[in-house]
Amino acid sequence: MHSRSDVRDLFPANTKNVWINQLRGKLGDIHLVDMIIGTDGYTCKGLYTMVQSGETFFFEGQEKAKQLQLVELNGDQRMTGFIFGRYDGKSFDGKWYDAQKKDSLSLVLTFVASYGQELPKAEPISHWHRIYEGLLEGKKRKIYLHRDGLQYDCVHYDNNVRHEQHTTGKGTRAEFLAFGFTDGAFSGKWLALDTSDLEKVDVILPANDGYDVVATLRQESALEFVQYEYADYYSRLVCIRPASQNKKFTLWMDDVLRQWIQNRISKMAEHGAETKGTKDRWVQYADGWVEVDLFLNQAVSGTIYLQSSLDQHTEKIPFIYDLKSERELRLEELFTEKGNGNELLVKLVKENVVQTNWAKTESDWVRKQDFKYCTLSDEGICCRTDFNTIYGEKKVTIPYDVLLPFMKETSLVKTITGK
Repeated sequence: MHSRSDVRDLFPANTKNVWINQLRGKLGDIHLVDMIIGTDGYTCKGLYTMVQSGETFFFEGQEKAKQLQLVELNGDQRMTGFIFGRYDGKSFDGKWYDAQKKDSLSLVLTFVASYGQELPKAEPISHWHRIYEGLLEGKKRKIYLHRDGLQYDCVHYDNNVRHEQHTTGKGTRAEFLAFGFTDGAFSGKWLALDTSDLEKVDVILPANDGYDVVATLRQESALEFVQYEYADYYSRLVCIRPASQNKKFTLWMDDVLRQWIQNRISKMAEHGAETKGTKDRWVQYADGWVEVDLFLNQAVSGTIYLQSSLDQHTEKIPFIYDLKSERELRLEELFTEKGNGNELLVKLVKENVVQTNWAKTESDWVRKQDFKYCTLSDEGICCRTDFNTIYGEKKVTIPYDVLLPFMKETSLVKTITGK
């Protein structure tokens, strides 16, 4: 880790009155950056580090009337870009440019007394999964509530019958969600949610002069979505990914994303980029997202989607993570040895594909696909195709009732199926 003395050493020993400050902020309003900057009022020198990767760049240039004109240098002292902006000793507001001055990113930083040991926590976005539980009509009830922007989805079970409804919120602090359930304990009832306090949700019964609160359900578990970012010399990655109260799951997810980036860097090196040339600066940009099919207190299952400027296709990474044992599960672990889980799934998926009436334009393509990306949901095992730019992605779900005779009686399987 670099320090203020590293920046002081960039100036000649006889230079007097060098002011050195530590700044922290974001590049492109995304990537966390730590900068140590020194100036004598005329010459400016320093360095900045991409926090997630530890990649460090140096800079030097001139300061005129609090305006900085800087050249960015890599560790070999080769120019890799430019930094222009205003610096008043407390904050920097400017832009980073590549060596050809074709691409630019905002660079905004403010003074910090120290960097500390922990990174600032990522701010959750308006996308989450939550489980609420409580008494309603004398019985313990549980609901699964999912928010994505203004879209809300709600699932609950009544006598082992699954009920699912969707509705659109208004984006206000107090949301009154009319899901339109017509069967079960939630029939005719709404959910009242204070979006600033998600620890509970009220079950309400609309009335002519307002509403009556008939039950309050408390949050049992939550899965937030945050923005993960990573940037090193070659690559930038931005991915909206889930973050759990289970720290090992969050670290595991971050490690998967870092590994993917490193694989892309290796791929680029295979094509001749063995040295860090000035034109290789952020030559690759990747973005991704995670879709969750199952969220329980015990497990999370879904698919990571990643797109890269070096790849022509969307890469997909399905996963099943056991929050209790704090490790990733392989799908075959859920089947008995006699069950031959993979072979069974292939057989059942093929039968489903043949029996499904696909549109004529996509039928031939679908029947040739492997449906090899498998995840768990509360309805069954979801098997998906590769993503196609014309046909998109197709999914087949094999119900648990068909699979249970071939599955182990684990606590996870029992929790999902209720059997």
